[in-house]
Amino acid sequence: MKKTLAILGLMAVATLSYAQGIVSINQGSTVYANSTNTGISAFVGGSGSLVATGLTATASSGFYYALLDQAYTGTLTDNGTLAISNGWTLAMMGTNATLAKGGVNGPGGAAGSPAAGWGAPTGASYNTGTEDYFILVGWSANLTPVAGITTPAQLWAAIQSQIQSGTYLVSGYLGESALGYGYSGGGPNLLPATSIYGVTAGMPGGLTGGFYLSSVAPTVPIPEPTVFALLGLGAAGLLIFRRRK
Repeated sequence: MKKTLAILGLMAVATLSYAQGIVSINQGSTVYANSTNTGISAFVGGSGSLVATGLTATASSGFYYALLDQAYTGTLTDNGTLAISNGWTLAMMGTNATLAKGGVNGPGGAAGSPAAGWGAPTGASYNTGTEDYFILVGWSANLTPVAGITTPAQLWAAIQSQIQSGTYLVSGYLGESALGYGYSGGGPNLLPATSIYGVTAGMPGGLTGGFYLSSVAPTVPIPEPTVFALLGLGAAGLLIFRRRK
């Protein structure tokens, strides 16, 4: 009985370990280098297509990257605002590489790391798994508040709230990669992790270049109509009070 329970326990662990696919966002080649840009980011209504000012800095954690994915349907197109549209989940996060300028230092390095929501292959080839779309969103670290952030999910949520509201407290850089698609590694056959960079059997829609992180500037929220109404009532009250005096 104990032996049976032990086997069942090992099977459960194995199933859990293969429930997520394994991908790599680590890259050290300048072929895929990311650059900052004098253009206005598409996230704030710009085209982000002006002159690059240089590769992203090599200071550790100067930039962050969120890898987002969703199930492949064959119909999705990149409209410049994919990171805030419905259907995307956070697969994993990385920061900028310290060795290759403009590079991404993904978790687990070239070996890859489990990616949430990315189905692992069930057979001896990558295409027996779940094919996913993905995009890589990057931003300068100064756009994300530090206080209270202890997990990648909190880090992504902090920048996503700014993207959705369009309100930025400081100037910085923000951008996203082209739309990609492909399979993950792992699974019962322990297929190697696939890199999101380059076109391979595992990543037929892998990224073939870097991308721009373009400028965003501090914004001042416009008061809502109710705020204007309250201000008007306050001013009227002051006038009445002064007349009575």
